[in-house]
Amino acid sequence: MLHSEQNGITVREVRESDLAQYRDLRLEALKTAPLAFGADYQESLALPGSAWLERVRQNVNNHFAALFVAEQNGVLIGMTGVRRDYGMKSQHNATVWGVYVRSHARANGLAGTLLAHSMLWAQQMGIARLELKVSTQNSSALNLYTKAGFEIAGTLHGTLRIADQLLDEYILERRL
Repeated sequence: MLHSEQNGITVREVRESDLAQYRDLRLEALKTAPLAFGADYQESLALPGSAWLERVRQNVNNHFAALFVAEQNGVLIGMTGVRRDYGMKSQHNATVWGVYVRSHARANGLAGTLLAHSMLWAQQMGIARLELKVSTQNSSALNLYTKAGFEIAGTLHGTLRIADQLLDEYILERRL
C-alpha cells in the first residue's frame, strides 16, 4: 500500500471509511471545476449511496484500480485515481482520472504528489503506458501533466458539452 507524509499532509489509498468525505470531495470537484472532469455534478449528486460505496470499494486492494486521497487533520483535501485496462492485449495501459485539490491546499505541489502516487502504483502493477484527458482550456492542469512527463498525443474535438458549448480535450500519454 502506497503511503507518504509531508508537511502534515498524508497521501494514501482510499479506505471504505472515507466514503462520506470522498463523496463530498468529488462533488465539490465536479461543481467547482466542471472543465476538469467528464462527469457531471448534477448527475453525480443524484447517485445513491450504494453507487458511491461501490466506487470506493472498486479502488480498495484492486490490481486494476487505485484511488489516492490527500488528508490533512483528518479531512480529505485532494484525490486522484488510476485505472488499468482489463483486456489481455491492453493491460499494460492505464488511465489517470479525477485529479483534484481543494483551493486552500493548492500551490504546494500536492497535485503533483497525488499524480506521482498514481504513476508509482502503475509502475508497481507493470503498467507501461499511462494516459489521461485534459480540457484544452485547462492550462494549469496541462502544465502539471507536462511537468510530470506526459506528452500531448492528440486532440479530441467536441468531447465535452458544458452549458451548450462543445469543448475539446487533449489526450496525453506517458511511457513508464
